[in-house]
Amino acid sequence: MLFMNQPIDRLSLEQVIDRTPLTIKPDATALSAITFMYQPNSSHDVPTVIESPAISEQLSRNSYSYILVLEKSKPIGILTEHDVVRLTISGINLADVNISEVMIQPIITLSQTNDQGALTALSLLRQHHIGHLPIVDEQGLLLGMVTERDLLQLFDPLLATISSQSAEQQITAIDHQQHELLRQSQQDLTDFVENAIIGLHWVAADGTIIWANQAELDLLGYTREEYIGHSITEFHADQDTITDILQRLLSGQVVQNYEADLRCKDGSIRRVLIDSNSSWRDGEFVRTRCFTRDITDQKRAEEDLERFNQALSHAMEGIALLDQQGKYVQINHAYANIVGYTTESMEGMDWQLTVHPEDLPQVQLAYEHMLEHGKVEVSARGLRRDGSIFYKQLVMVTAYDNKQQSIGHYCFMKDITDHKQVEIQLRQQEEFLKSIYDGTEQAIFVVDVNPDKELRYASFNPASEKYAGVTNAQIQGKTPEEAFGEVFGFTLRQNYERSLQASTSITYEEQLDFSTHIIWTLTTLVPLRNEQNQIYRIIGTATDITDRKQAELELQSQKQDLARSNAELQQFAYVASHDLQEPLRMITSYLELLERRYKGQLDERADKFIAYAVDGATRMQTLINDLLSYSRVGTSTQDWKSVDCEKIVQNVLINLHLSIVQSHAVITYDALPKVNADPSQLTQLFQNLISNAIKFRREKAAPQIHIGVEGTDGHWLFSVQDNGIGMEVQYLERIFIIFQRLHSKIEYPGTGIGLAVCKKIVERHGGDLRVESQPDHGSTFYFTMPQTTGNL
Repeated sequence: MLFMNQPIDRLSLEQVIDRTPLTIKPDATALSAITFMYQPNSSHDVPTVIESPAISEQLSRNSYSYILVLEKSKPIGILTEHDVVRLTISGINLADVNISEVMIQPIITLSQTNDQGALTALSLLRQHHIGHLPIVDEQGLLLGMVTERDLLQLFDPLLATISSQSAEQQITAIDHQQHELLRQSQQDLTDFVENAIIGLHWVAADGTIIWANQAELDLLGYTREEYIGHSITEFHADQDTITDILQRLLSGQVVQNYEADLRCKDGSIRRVLIDSNSSWRDGEFVRTRCFTRDITDQKRAEEDLERFNQALSHAMEGIALLDQQGKYVQINHAYANIVGYTTESMEGMDWQLTVHPEDLPQVQLAYEHMLEHGKVEVSARGLRRDGSIFYKQLVMVTAYDNKQQSIGHYCFMKDITDHKQVEIQLRQQEEFLKSIYDGTEQAIFVVDVNPDKELRYASFNPASEKYAGVTNAQIQGKTPEEAFGEVFGFTLRQNYERSLQASTSITYEEQLDFSTHIIWTLTTLVPLRNEQNQIYRIIGTATDITDRKQAELELQSQKQDLARSNAELQQFAYVASHDLQEPLRMITSYLELLERRYKGQLDERADKFIAYAVDGATRMQTLINDLLSYSRVGTSTQDWKSVDCEKIVQNVLINLHLSIVQSHAVITYDALPKVNADPSQLTQLFQNLISNAIKFRREKAAPQIHIGVEGTDGHWLFSVQDNGIGMEVQYLERIFIIFQRLHSKIEYPGTGIGLAVCKKIVERHGGDLRVESQPDHGSTFYFTMPQTTGNL
């Protein structure tokens, strides 16, 4: 029978002791220790700080869950996986910290003597709640290392043997003393296993749980009846995981550090590490022996740390850790990108290299302030690797280790170049606006409006001071009445309140009667609104229009005098031409009578004189009639109406039928529109232009006349084109002046008033008359008429 000749508390540690644990010297960095814990099979050179006498054997393992710190071959401390997570979360720079500063101490050890066995080691582990126990000799020198897991695996066969034997068999096999020792050992071992801090359970070949200790039950929250006798698959969240574990164990494999998710009674999920092996008897599978370690908190801490590191690495804000000498230790990508370096190239670099030389003194002062007070914020110019300059905002915070000792500082950096450039532009714009505000000749003033609609002056620019005769300081904070008196101030207030009621800008002319002078201004008031859409301010501008106003008054007076003069002149022309008609007709009649009665009875000279007199009287009569027609253009009382221009032209051609036939003229026209006009004047317009085209024709060339029209910009553009004699460019304006002629009366009879009448008719209808012409290439008269017009 196994161990029957050896009491359970005398079980030898030799079966489970690790004679070559991973060890390190106290002057090694924590980072190197952790590196060899997790990468002992690294191809890198083994550092001299490694103490293990069988390093090649250690390095063949995948990883260690601990590392022992030795000083002169005596264990003085230990670092475990849990401590690694704790240190990483604390943010300590593990590359600059010795392992002696972060290891767990004092350390619990066990001397291997004849009186100390495996049970003693288990009790010591349980008493101090530790998982690793260094074994030393009588001088305290390290012999090896045992773990709780290895000890439990040692006792597992004995526990199974004891559990399967009856009391009678035990008594029969051993004597009373041995029986008492065995019973005591069994009781101690059962108590230890049942109350171990690590979960233990056995599973049969079919997956049924056949035994579990209290730690296993407490971990998952089940009672013994709810757990034992049930299939282990019921408690695994991932069925593929438990299937894989059972298949491995049934095939004789050993499961070590296998991560799995167990489902608790309350529905929560716990992350555990499973170590398990199979128990076989006579080649038959008996059960699996499983050790369950809860690593939920550890995994969460690791995941939190990973998320933190990921967030740190990908943060938009630059974040760096610097040591106490001001050298970069850890840098995220955003920080490195801002200054134009890689994260690797910045490690060990002095912070001064990233600051503009001219701004170093102020940043150095801020750095010293941070050392004294723990935190500081400062803005400065930064210097990138390529020499370019940027603006940055820095927040520096002292960094501490888990012992609250300063290890350097964190630097949080934002690139505020865009913001700074906007700030500079705003400042330049403010300076520019201030130069305008102060230098313009236009008065600019600001009136504040409080929630109760109370009005008070906030600012006067120099031009306003000049206009009003008061200084900016004298009007600030005053109401209009307080600043300029009750009467004048009330008038100003009314204008401001009118702007408030309109809720938009208003412009008006006003006469400002200051105590020392009076001026006219063109004033614009613009109300400003806040985020609540309430008017909180009025911006006013005023331009001195006193000179213009006086000119307008003078111009208005002259206009009235001119209008009166024109009316009198027009009346005079009408009356004069009308009153001259009768005596002129009498003179013409008697001269014609003399010519008929005495022609040929007097001498030749008398006949010639009489002919001259008759011709002059006739021309005088024609001139008076034309003058009368010209004066009547502006005084026509005929109602305006929609007139068809085609019918007007057709009537004109009937009126001019004899001239057309005699000259063999050919007259064409486009489809002509309807316009709103005086029909008689429109008829006179077309008739004058067509008759002119017939009159000023070339010899041996029949007149070719075309009337066209096109719409443009709300107007009709009419054209009367001929193939006549044309004219020089210098005469194109002269022909529209009354009584102006380009030819003698013998060549082309007329008074020279027809085109003047045409121009006056067109202008009365809101249009314009002009001509284009070249000698011997004809002329084209253009006139415009609104597509919609009224009686002017």
